[in-house]
Amino acid sequence: MMQTDKIAVIGAGKLGSALARALSEHGFTVIAIYDRDANRAIKCAQACGSLTRFMPLHEFPADLTLLFFCVPDDELENAAQQAADKLTITRQTVAAHCSGTKSAEILLPLKKLTHHLASCHPVQTFPGLADDWQRLSNIFFGLEGEAGALEKLQQLVQNLNSQFVIIPSEKKPLYHLGCALASNYLVAIADTALEVMQSAGIESAQAIPVLEPLLRATLDNVIANGPARAATGPIIRGDAGTVQEHIAALHENIPELLPLYSLLGMRLAHIASDRPDSNREKLAKIEGLLLTEIRKYGLDYE
Repeated sequence: MMQTDKIAVIGAGKLGSALARALSEHGFTVIAIYDRDANRAIKCAQACGSLTRFMPLHEFPADLTLLFFCVPDDELENAAQQAADKLTITRQTVAAHCSGTKSAEILLPLKKLTHHLASCHPVQTFPGLADDWQRLSNIFFGLEGEAGALEKLQQLVQNLNSQFVIIPSEKKPLYHLGCALASNYLVAIADTALEVMQSAGIESAQAIPVLEPLLRATLDNVIANGPARAATGPIIRGDAGTVQEHIAALHENIPELLPLYSLLGMRLAHIASDRPDSNREKLAKIEGLLLTEIRKYGLDYE
């Protein structure tokens, strides 16, 4: 893909703004930005430089090389239909959305305009900071769609100094679930840990620095060595007594966390059972404790 080709972005939220800026910074010509919130689109365009401006869909140039949809999943189908009704793009334009869950098929209203539909999902988180655009380099993108579109997107990703994996259309929900577990659910686990620390009398402002070295070391170990070797703690060691104390503490203080603790504990027990140094007898006792709690909540766990 030539960096002189024309690109347009529909949606100037966190991802759309970061993508437009990143492409501009890497020498691509981002010619147009559209968002229902004109002020947001104008701000995004200004951050991209003098070649980029906000314009309504019917004013988008016909000779676009690539059109990105950066809108929420639930709005994609409607956005595609609106674009199909108002754009005059050519058959060679690649139309791609950035959803991790939806396949390229959700852009089918555009099929009457272009032969090239795809999805291009960055495996990254965007908190809405001014430097979010830098997060689009040195990452992976999950690509899916038609062959002609994928070829151009692969070149674009490489120009962003990133890499890609090709995702089968029917597997996209599972792919995105993996991303969500690694990011969103990691946040939920951290928040849960902070709540427990607060129950122990350690305020949140202090609990974060207390847990920070542990969080960082754990994540570093997972990345460097994989979950099985990174796992430590009472379940991995087979300390049933400690697990029983955890359960008792939750019963007394935060009982609503017992299902989460027990289900994640079973996952750790599964990891431990695959290790050559595991004690099966101790693990069986721990699994019994955890399953008792799980079944109290009517959950069927095999």
